[in-house]
Amino acid sequence: MLDADGILLQPLRSCLPQASQPGRTATQSLELGQGLRRVARGQSGLKSFCVLWAVGASALLWGKPSIQFSSAVPEHRRNASNEAGPGRPRKPSRFYTSAASQSSTDYLLTKGEARLLQQVNEAATRSDWQRIQQLRATSKVHKTPFFDVEMNAALGCGQYRAGVALYERLCNLELNKEVLTFNLALKLYGKTGNWSSVKQVWQEARAAYRMDETMAAARLVAAADEGDIRTAAEVLDEMVQMNLSADVGHFTSALRACTAAEHKAYNAAMFLFNSMLNMSLTPDVQVFTALISTFAGRPVSDFQRIRHEMDELGVQPTWLFADAYLKALFSVPQKDRRLSLAELAELLSGLSTEHLQEAVLALSKFEAVEKEWSAFCQVSKLALRRHGL
Repeated sequence: MLDADGILLQPLRSCLPQASQPGRTATQSLELGQGLRRVARGQSGLKSFCVLWAVGASALLWGKPSIQFSSAVPEHRRNASNEAGPGRPRKPSRFYTSAASQSSTDYLLTKGEARLLQQVNEAATRSDWQRIQQLRATSKVHKTPFFDVEMNAALGCGQYRAGVALYERLCNLELNKEVLTFNLALKLYGKTGNWSSVKQVWQEARAAYRMDETMAAARLVAAADEGDIRTAAEVLDEMVQMNLSADVGHFTSALRACTAAEHKAYNAAMFLFNSMLNMSLTPDVQVFTALISTFAGRPVSDFQRIRHEMDELGVQPTWLFADAYLKALFSVPQKDRRLSLAELAELLSGLSTEHLQEAVLALSKFEAVEKEWSAFCQVSKLALRRHGL
């Protein structure tokens, strides 16, 4: 089947041999690695972008890439990470920083210190930043586990600058740094937009430890915040070379990098999405939200295919997905200021009937989360009514 531009379109499940097996094969790893190296060598800003996908005769083409899925998720929709070796968690499907990763020091805590650490950790679990501050104000313990717990709490509570200050204090005290310490520092510096420090911490972490899945995940989160597609591609590529298990969370962060890039990188996002499917990873709503955010200017049929694929996989839309979907469909910047009803109605007057009809249909599909709709979704519904839809 060809689209209006003569580009091959294939249904998702027609792109793979019927005997597809779960997990990543050596051939798939090689193809992913080669493709990601092409991504990493892409032109600055990714205004022009060309990647090849050699599975099932599918390809992402220069200039007018088609939306085509290079492989199918197996019927049992098993996550590839569940097939990993010893020490790899079977669930959940997303990576979170692990404190047990490559610990280099056996920290001998007194009973009092252990009790205090437990209290701080419990407060962190509740995101009770004020309680953490109170507990630490009465203690003069300067050991890495305390800093790690506080930094993790700062990250969870949105106290990013406080978290950075904790890391820098740890550095000044010349305390040991675990993989967890570096992971948290990468995320915290990323949240504060300090990209030079992100790179510095990354270099130090790589010199001190062998990269594992959690370290890669932390670097990808920082790359996502920066919109650094090249680094995201390089990290995923290196994971392949090191035979590490890339998870849904890794690919979600890489897709977020495509979304946050100065020039939305649809080609890169589709390549990553196809790579993920080919590794038998099941996309969730966060994946689809990041992916659809790069679809501005794409044909309506591409949007419809994404909705259909979500239905096939049983992925339920959230208000965040609904918001991203409509903004991409209307080619409104994802982080643009709030549009008034009059402004949006005027914008819609310049769109095709096909776009407007798809918006109406999509909103009807998003009714399950209507109570949580963003202001943009609510205004979109009213603006469409002004157009008699």
